[in-house]
Amino acid sequence: MGNYVKHHYIPQFILKRFSHDNKVNVFNHIKFSLTSISIRNLFMVENLYDYYVYEDIKVIEKELASKIESPMGQICSRVVKELKEKPKNITFTRKELLIIKKYMMLQFYRTEGNMTYYIGSNISRKNELSKYNINQDCCF
Repeated sequence: MGNYVKHHYIPQFILKRFSHDNKVNVFNHIKFSLTSISIRNLFMVENLYDYYVYEDIKVIEKELASKIESPMGQICSRVVKELKEKPKNITFTRKELLIIKKYMMLQFYRTEGNMTYYIGSNISRKNELSKYNINQDCCF
């Protein structure tokens, strides 16, 4: 993720499951054409979560990546692996369930309609994501 410029509203760990050589075929229904696009350039907005109140303006994206998206990617990988080996019921720990809930809440914010609350000049609502205790490790 390096410089945290491309903020994916559909995380790359999901896109990779549908990719070949890290590219996804995208159909343009207006031009009626099919194009192969790198997942690095798909479903993303540049500098979406930059927050200029903090010294490190990338703090929200970094926290989302390390506290929610990376653990969720690990959970998804485990589930896919277990289902491939032997289809069965999947068991989650309380910590995993909390991560899943936070991830689902985050995905709600990543809809096009909700993005207007933290893109552009509407700074007063931009910190709303940080109010949901991204740093909390566990428990109910």
